[in-house]
Amino acid sequence: MTRDVEVFAGVEADCVEANDAAGESIDGGVIEGDRHHGNDPVQLAESVFRTCKYRPEYPSEGFATLDKARAWMLRFEAWYNTGHRHSGLNFVTPEQRHTAQAEEIMKQRMDVYETARARNPRRWSGDSRNWSLPQSVCLNPGKSADPQAQAP
Repeated sequence: MTRDVEVFAGVEADCVEANDAAGESIDGGVIEGDRHHGNDPVQLAESVFRTCKYRPEYPSEGFATLDKARAWMLRFEAWYNTGHRHSGLNFVTPEQRHTAQAEEIMKQRMDVYETARARNPRRWSGDSRNWSLPQSVCLNPGKSADPQAQAP
């Protein structure tokens, strides 16, 4: 599993730019699957591990064998990319974002809110939610991976 973790954690950037064409991000970085490869593997590994360990099917006693760990991670990766609605993506899956389904989902959500607002306007004190899609997604927005960039 060490090699698998190293491959998964080989991230080159803290942010991934939005792009509907799989394989290349707007900033020119290369994406393998849904992995943006770059220079801060620790943040990505910690983020992924936190998501893993809070899954109900994560084995509390660890994995019995390397093969069982690999099989679990393959199932986790499939769920993470096709079933998990990410808050940073405004609650769509990475697959929906990369296959351009997200725009239609956001339009449908906006229509539901507008219909509900028209039926009972007294329940609405302000604007509807922001149903736009983010242009980039960051593990730690506002923080730089370069410690020199953060120095006063």
